[in-house]
Amino acid sequence: IQDITFETEDDEKKSAKEALMLWTKRRTKGYRNVKVTNFTSSWRDGLAFASLIHKHRPDLIDFDSMGRDTPVENLEMVFDVAEEKLGIPKLLDVEDVNVEFPDEKSVMTYVANYYHTFAKMKTGDVSSKRIVKMISFLQECEATQHEYNRLASSLLEWIHQTIDTLGNRNLPNMLTGVQSLLADFARYRTEEKPPKYTEKGNLEVLFYNLNAKLRSQSQPGFVPEDGKLIGDIAECWTLLEQAEHAREVALREEIMRLERLERMAEKFDKKAGMRANWLIENHKLVSQDNFGIGIAAVEAAKKKHEAIQTDIKAYESRVKTVVDMANTLENEQYWGIDRVKGDLDKILELWEVLLHALVGRRQRLELAYAYTKALQDVNDLVEYLRDLKVQLQSTDYGRHLGDVDILLQKQTLLESEYTATQPRIVIALDVPDNLLEMKGEEEVPLSASCDTLRALVIQVDELLKGRRVKLEASQHLHKFYEDVDNEDEWIGEKMKILSAAQLGTDLPTAASLLKHHELFDMEVNSHSDIVQQVCDLGRGSFKVITLTVTTCNRECNSYKNIMRNLYNSANRDRCDYLKLSLSKLISATQMRY
Repeated sequence: IQDITFETEDDEKKSAKEALMLWTKRRTKGYRNVKVTNFTSSWRDGLAFASLIHKHRPDLIDFDSMGRDTPVENLEMVFDVAEEKLGIPKLLDVEDVNVEFPDEKSVMTYVANYYHTFAKMKTGDVSSKRIVKMISFLQECEATQHEYNRLASSLLEWIHQTIDTLGNRNLPNMLTGVQSLLADFARYRTEEKPPKYTEKGNLEVLFYNLNAKLRSQSQPGFVPEDGKLIGDIAECWTLLEQAEHAREVALREEIMRLERLERMAEKFDKKAGMRANWLIENHKLVSQDNFGIGIAAVEAAKKKHEAIQTDIKAYESRVKTVVDMANTLENEQYWGIDRVKGDLDKILELWEVLLHALVGRRQRLELAYAYTKALQDVNDLVEYLRDLKVQLQSTDYGRHLGDVDILLQKQTLLESEYTATQPRIVIALDVPDNLLEMKGEEEVPLSASCDTLRALVIQVDELLKGRRVKLEASQHLHKFYEDVDNEDEWIGEKMKILSAAQLGTDLPTAASLLKHHELFDMEVNSHSDIVQQVCDLGRGSFKVITLTVTTCNRECNSYKNIMRNLYNSANRDRCDYLKLSLSKLISATQMRY
């Protein structure tokens, strides 16, 4: 009971607290050790309660025997007497009062019960009636205040809980779940909120009616507890409506987001299926090694592979698009992200397998190209050496010296070409083991072709050396024939000179002819070395070509006999004849003198 006024017998308006205090002071006045100034510490020793009882019922308490030094015993006795003898409820315990500052309202309420009890004992007292009436009024107002506080607390608690619920953004990650929340929100607005709005209005009516009653009794207006004013409730209601709006916006935005994610997921599924089929088909394509036979077919396969590789590299952007979509779904926490990531892992695995197969096919293609190129190079060299072998196996060594010289020039050209081909042969035969172990679709494998090439190289080397030796021998032979013809012509000329009959008609002439003959004799004698050289050259050539040694010796001996006859003729017949002629000329000259 606080701050309520009423009229006393002197028509002075007092509050309930003041009136009760005034009544208490009057009833306890004159009692030893009793001085009531408040409803707290003035009552802690129990003497004030005892004085009130003794004032109205002195037969119930021996006040003179009570002292301030026994507050616990005093309080226990007063509470027991009031309850047992006067019917006043025991609203307080000794522990509630025997403290430094007892609760004021509790003490006032308990003292008010004393007042009501004693007021009934004096019904004729007008002020007592008015006090009873005012106290009833005040108790009714107090009950109304408690009701207001209770209703306000309940409404505010509901508002705060609802704001917390509406502010919860831990929403389901599925479209159906958010749609269910939106339906619950709609039910909240149509079913749960309207009664609370009515309750809010009733609370305002209660507040204004209570204050109107208090004003009618000239009592101070009712001030609710902190945070429970009408303005506070209105402010919380505004926050509630703001939370409602934010909740509705959040739900609708979340629905839009989930619908967008559902559309994106459908698009991802479609694209993922297309990408997976494309990757599988292209993996089948690059797994085929149908490169064909021959360097032209392999080169065409290389160009086709480059085109396939270009298409696959260009397809990487499409795979990246699927990856980006999956990342977006994961970042936005799509509810089916596990399935999406599973499909994405499958696509990425197919992509890696395709790239690995592409690299493998490229390596196999390069190996096939190297094999085919090596085989073609070897086969080209084999064909070249076979043609060269046929030319070197020719038995045409020339029919005359000029023809032999042409064949030797041709032989030099062949040797130069062959020498220039040596690096190609070395490279062609320097084939890696992995190529030699391969087996292509050709009838003759590379290893066999290499063996054939090595054998041909050995054969051609021998043929080149042998044919040059034979061509040089043929050149020497035809030179021998030419030298023989020249010697034959020289011998014929010398024989003509020997057969000449000029002996001289006088001594000087004869002496001169003799001198010339001696010189001729020396020339013939020295020419025999040249004949020997020609014969030696002929024998060497005959050994290399096809003539026998006997034939060679016969030819050489024939020319030697001719030279010997020429020599004998020059030394014996012609010389003797010239000497005889010279003797005759000398005798004739002497006779003349």
